[in-house]
Amino acid sequence: QILQTVSGSKILLHSANDSGAAMQIFELLNDRGKQLTQLEALKSFIMHRTYILSQQDIRVQNSFRENIKSDCTELYRHLNNINNISKREFDEDDILRYYYIAFEDWDNKEDYTKTKDSLKAVFNTFQTPAEILGKTKKIVRTFQIMEILMTEIHKSNCTYPWLKNLYIIGRMAPFYPLLISVYEKFPAILDKVCNYLELFTYRIYPLIDRRSDTGITSLYALAKDISFDKNINENKIFTELKKLIN
Repeated sequence: QILQTVSGSKILLHSANDSGAAMQIFELLNDRGKQLTQLEALKSFIMHRTYILSQQDIRVQNSFRENIKSDCTELYRHLNNINNISKREFDEDDILRYYYIAFEDWDNKEDYTKTKDSLKAVFNTFQTPAEILGKTKKIVRTFQIMEILMTEIHKSNCTYPWLKNLYIIGRMAPFYPLLISVYEKFPAILDKVCNYLELFTYRIYPLIDRRSDTGITSLYALAKDISFDKNINENKIFTELKKLIN
């Protein structure tokens, strides 16, 4: 049946004049003719921007393009490891959103719910391929941190026991941006932060008749502050978490 399907298939050839045009086509449809994920579309856009900013020097263009391709390969390797370790399918676009919440200077919910469009706007401000590469590596780092967290959660001698407890409760999704941000800047307090988040989960969700997103916006804002507030410190993080619990 597979041979019959392949034999009866027709290939439509569409020639592009240059790599930039080819990348624009890929941004709309992938090779299966299915709608791209936000991450796939963003990857295509990043390659296109790199092409535009380096088209005067082919050697520079090829170098940065290969570097970005290598970073994307690493990103998908982390994603594959995350899913294998956790034995579940993490949505790549969810992790991309976690990145945006933790490491971009957003203003409102619309910014991080439309992650692809928001990140396109960020990449459009860059004037050099080096800036694009630096931002791409930061996104890859988020996927790496997620793999580290999953590895810790699922190993028998977990370094962060409160992290494992929080995962067992089963309401982790709203907490990932904060955990990623904390791990990146204050890894020594990660477990204590997880302790506060467990208290938050038990006190807010079951005992108080509020919307399920109660306090989540504040957690997202704290994740962003850890990245951008120069005066942030461990005590200030704990103070903000205590406010949410009390």
